[in-house]
Amino acid sequence: MPTYQRTYRIVDGARIEGTWRPAFIRNGDYYLTDLLIYADGKVDCWGLVGFEEFCAKVRDGWVATTIAPGARASAHMLASWHMADPVSWVTAEQLIAEVRDEIERLRGEPTSEDRCLAALRRYLAKPGPSRFGELRSAYLAVPERVRIFLLGDQDAKDAPLRQLLTPAGEPLMGFEWSPDAPVVTEADKEEALAYFAEWSRAAVPEEQARWRDPERPPVQRDIVWFASSGHRVVGVDPDNEWLSPASPHPVVVAGVEWPTVLHAYWAASSSDPELIAGIRSCGTAQEVFRLVRDAPRRERWPEVRLAEMARLLGLKFRQHPDLADKLVATGDSILAGTSVMGSDFWDSRGQNWIGRLLEFVRAELVSAAVP
Repeated sequence: MPTYQRTYRIVDGARIEGTWRPAFIRNGDYYLTDLLIYADGKVDCWGLVGFEEFCAKVRDGWVATTIAPGARASAHMLASWHMADPVSWVTAEQLIAEVRDEIERLRGEPTSEDRCLAALRRYLAKPGPSRFGELRSAYLAVPERVRIFLLGDQDAKDAPLRQLLTPAGEPLMGFEWSPDAPVVTEADKEEALAYFAEWSRAAVPEEQARWRDPERPPVQRDIVWFASSGHRVVGVDPDNEWLSPASPHPVVVAGVEWPTVLHAYWAASSSDPELIAGIRSCGTAQEVFRLVRDAPRRERWPEVRLAEMARLLGLKFRQHPDLADKLVATGDSILAGTSVMGSDFWDSRGQNWIGRLLEFVRAELVSAAVP
């Protein structure tokens, strides 16, 4: 459920998009504050933390989803009060799910709502047991408070979807707990199918609903995620490590062989011969990062680093034809790197410059192959 409230923070010169929502922090008393949520998965809940740490803070009550009767609460410099009979509208797991959706939305990735609607369209196009099970799982993955907004119909809400998902003769999905729950009939099922026939006709095609690049086909682009060796990121295929600048594929620059693009890049950032020799002898990306972290950069390095990285990535794929073939085979996919250079400037959580430069190299390879 989008909040439509936007904020941002600046990291390494990159703007990280964010949003916020109200929340209570329990630090002795309960404090009404803004929960700041960012596209890189960080959440500010009286301290900027990663998503997993945020989840832990919700589950242990630091970010409060229940409030004890009689507890004191306050809004900074505005008011304070005691909770006589507090009622919570969201559980800990629901809040976590809603924040996860906000992060995906900020990244431009499909949310649980998007995945549910995609499953619904697949089922309506070709009904069957497997697609029914997929749709049911996708619906249940949507945060409970958000489900009524799925169909964009504030009269019917999600009732037609629940009718569709409930086998005839069973209590309507979502009311199983009630002894007075309505029992879904075959007529109800037919009514739901008729509703979705109209809903499908009324739905605005995605390519008409937003601006599209006129030079691209109006289809959803796949995303190929990659990370560096040693970084196991949820949802990122470790087999895509070859896309990373730190992948173990040597690159020759002006007759000198470097273990990886990352080694060559950081060597190019320095004018100190001793440091450059040290970088070349490093065995891992972590060793390189430790060595160069506080080292001075050569003059005007921030202004030329993109060109240098583009040049080195181009050399890597031209010098390794098997990798060039794999890169071209990614087609029109978005290439998104995470945990690849230790900076939001390069990673997909920020400006995704590694992914964008890889797409540029891919375009050069395709262009060179075109007669």
